[in-house]
Amino acid sequence: MGKQSTDAPESVGRRLTTFAARKEFEKAIQTLDRLGLSYEIIEPEPGYGRVGEPALITDGEARMAFARAAGDIVCAGWVDYQPPQIDVPQEPPAGVEQDVFGRAAVVVLARAGGAAVPRK
Repeated sequence: MGKQSTDAPESVGRRLTTFAARKEFEKAIQTLDRLGLSYEIIEPEPGYGRVGEPALITDGEARMAFARAAGDIVCAGWVDYQPPQIDVPQEPPAGVEQDVFGRAAVVVLARAGGAAVPRK
């Protein structure tokens, strides 16, 4: 994880983004890994798996380095990270017998539950 002061809250200086397309998320991870930058992932699985997309959390320095190298990666923008107030449900959502709609993605950057998983 990035540099943090021991007396600062865990959210200070950290930024969060998400992606409407899984492909863009994967390109972002590849870029962060290639640059050796620290990041965390908030996964919507299992409870929000049908409606949520993963989110990335970085510190300010990693976000700036990522922005310089990201090229054509499209994200929903960046917001200040706030620790979750509720956890992601650990049971998958109820399914439906016949799904004629398929899948849609609506990306909203808001406080949501889920533990961030440190990477690098």
